[in-house]
Amino acid sequence: MAALICSDASGPIGSQGVLQLALSGRLPSPRLFDICSDQIRALRSRMLVRAIIDKSIRAVLLKMGNSVRDIDIKTDQNRPAALYDRFQADQDVGSSFAYPTDLRALPPASLDGVARHEYELADATLMARAPEHFTHSIAWT
Repeated sequence: MAALICSDASGPIGSQGVLQLALSGRLPSPRLFDICSDQIRALRSRMLVRAIIDKSIRAVLLKMGNSVRDIDIKTDQNRPAALYDRFQADQDVGSSFAYPTDLRALPPASLDGVARHEYELADATLMARAPEHFTHSIAWT
């Protein structure tokens, strides 16, 4: 049976003053589109997670912004605290997650940070959610 690995790389659109801008009629159109897109993405993610829980599909959802420590906490994984030093630091995960996306090439340092975050996110999530297929972790080098 085939399985699905889905990645949600969407960042938070933030809520600083959105309500005040909307009520005053000064919410710029691109911002309004961002809010609508965010709501649609959240709905689709909830639908996918529900299908995973119901076991109607075999899948995992990779949610950017989660550190290895976050994944371990959410999935009740027990890992010695000293091992977390081998993974990208939580603040670096946050920086990678918050990096703005556009059509320009990322600087090498930023690209390395984002790539490492994605790699560790996939590795930890697959190890926790599909241990029968992903039996051991492969460290980022």
